[in-house]
Amino acid sequence: MRIFQKLPYPVGHHGLAWLILACSIQHTAQADIRFEDVSLPAGIHFTGPSAGSSWGDFDNDGWPDLWVSNHHGIQPSIYVNRHDGTFTNRAAEILVDEAASGFLGPNGKLLATTSAPDFHGAAWADFDNDGDQDLVVVTGGGAGRGISAKRLFVNQDGKLSNMAVKYGVDYPLGRGRTPLWLDINQDGKLDLLLMNHTRAEAPSAIFLQTPGGFSLANEALGFPRAKPTFLSQALNRIRGYAESLGYRKPGSIKSTDEFAQLADLTGDGRPELVAYLRPARIYTLGADGLQDAGDDISLPETGSVQDAILEDLNGDARPDWFLVRSKPWATDVVQTDATHLQGNLANKPGASSAISFISEGSITVEIHRPWMDPSDPARSERPKLYLGARQQDLTEDKLTVSPDDESITIAPPAAAGEGIFIQYDRDTRTWTLRSSIPSIGYIVASTANVSSIQAIGFTPSKGRMENRLLLNDGNTFAARKGPDAGNPAACSSVAAGDFDNDMDLDLYLVCSDPTQNQPNILLENDGRGNFTPVEQAGGAAGSDRGRGNQASVADYDRDGFLDLFVTNGAGPPPFADGPHQLFRNVGNTNHWIEIDLVGAASNRNGIGSLLTLEAGGKTQTRTQGGGMHSFSQNHSRIHFGLGPNDKIDRLLIRWPSGIVQELRDIQTNRIVAITEPAR
Repeated sequence: MRIFQKLPYPVGHHGLAWLILACSIQHTAQADIRFEDVSLPAGIHFTGPSAGSSWGDFDNDGWPDLWVSNHHGIQPSIYVNRHDGTFTNRAAEILVDEAASGFLGPNGKLLATTSAPDFHGAAWADFDNDGDQDLVVVTGGGAGRGISAKRLFVNQDGKLSNMAVKYGVDYPLGRGRTPLWLDINQDGKLDLLLMNHTRAEAPSAIFLQTPGGFSLANEALGFPRAKPTFLSQALNRIRGYAESLGYRKPGSIKSTDEFAQLADLTGDGRPELVAYLRPARIYTLGADGLQDAGDDISLPETGSVQDAILEDLNGDARPDWFLVRSKPWATDVVQTDATHLQGNLANKPGASSAISFISEGSITVEIHRPWMDPSDPARSERPKLYLGARQQDLTEDKLTVSPDDESITIAPPAAAGEGIFIQYDRDTRTWTLRSSIPSIGYIVASTANVSSIQAIGFTPSKGRMENRLLLNDGNTFAARKGPDAGNPAACSSVAAGDFDNDMDLDLYLVCSDPTQNQPNILLENDGRGNFTPVEQAGGAAGSDRGRGNQASVADYDRDGFLDLFVTNGAGPPPFADGPHQLFRNVGNTNHWIEIDLVGAASNRNGIGSLLTLEAGGKTQTRTQGGGMHSFSQNHSRIHFGLGPNDKIDRLLIRWPSGIVQELRDIQTNRIVAITEPAR
């Protein structure tokens, strides 16, 4: 066991405040959770679209660094930790990436390319067991119409060099969402799971590591295609009919986006793979490949899942499920002030929806189509625009229309077809904005006050739903009413951590309505799975700009308290212009320990290990799953809060190799590296 000496936090950067706080708070098993926004002083200045964040130690100095996938073809950020509470974005210096994105013609040939990828989820791990962290990043695949090669950035000589083609994991047709490193066949080498949005020719894919590269192994391992087959659709219809007659089978979890996690759901001392494939599938791992374990696990029917936590939340040493749920792209209209409104209009084929409002002034309308993936061949296509009877090209995203324009008062021709329509009725001073294309976001600014807003063809929705807490009762996950029962939220991300070091896991949720940000939610655990919202999320309620996107967790300043990183650039324009935010945990005097696993017979990161810690008469468990959840990665360093206990009685580690390691009487308040013993 190697011990990293904890470096003192500089007094000039919050250090004095910390010393005062430490002297004024007594040891307690439960304490307030408080964060402070340190984004700007820490060097976090980005504002714009985002698609998740991932913590890892790029330069192998023991301090967490941060990758952020800035969406829609914008260069990613790599915030390198400077050990003094600040970061430097070194993406332009570190990344070596020559992969192209583009789209295919009818003959399957690449017709056009762009060097700007649409980055999504990313995952750090030492896949080649050489002692440093490499990074896999998935890309969007041109909204299902184009190609975009995945990136495998190999860490060497102070650079991250893309070698995805060399290693055989570029998978350009995949509509990538979130990757997962795991050792499927328990050979000590990390394999790679790429979770992809539905596309018939490129489903979610497992790549087994072989000498010199990776090999696609879906068929060999029995990993299913993500796209529903005709048979599965027919079976679902039969099941629906049976349920209408009163027959009930165990339910399932249906997520909005595909991701995967590791957790010991069956209690056999080994983690299972949970692949959120619509619905989620559960597999045991082993030398014989994947074996379906879902038939023995009972789940309630749960849809519209955005993200999930699989951790022990009620202190019984079994992993529970917490699911955040919402409908983030719901059709909506919101008046933001006296002269502005905004929203989404989404339609099924052949349908249309509209809004109307009263205003005597001219209006300026911003119209945005979603998913401007740089590798999407449809990004240059613009819908028809009708200003009353007059058709014109939508050459820009913003246009101004006057009520004095005579043509704006005349109805468009009956044969106008699919498009966007703006019309004005002078008698009632009513503007109408109608769309029959699949989806647009809009912002309307008037030179006069706006009133009497009406939704036409839809019911305005904030996309809010109740989150779901599923407690593990052996082979059954039973739903318990969550803290938002009767007061649902629209949340896209959840991260778990013992933020107050009181020996239980708290929850942090990132939330947003379809067109505007909402306060994030911090839920404090009482140790028995009962959660209480913390006012203003303990200081981490977030930004009023953009749309809440993702959260990831790391102790970036190595003071023993978990900090939060939040992105606010979710979804398509025009609502995705939000900041990166770093929230530092102010902390208290509770004790802690953090553990880096170093595999020997197992993979270098120890991914797939199960940890059990006993202190003060209480047992805590953790799974080394690489820190993955939807689109994001928490730092994989394992953190335990210890309350008033200054000594750990027992730590048990079950390594993927089957080796069981036991350590006793471990001192606290330090970061330790524990190496897997020889057999």
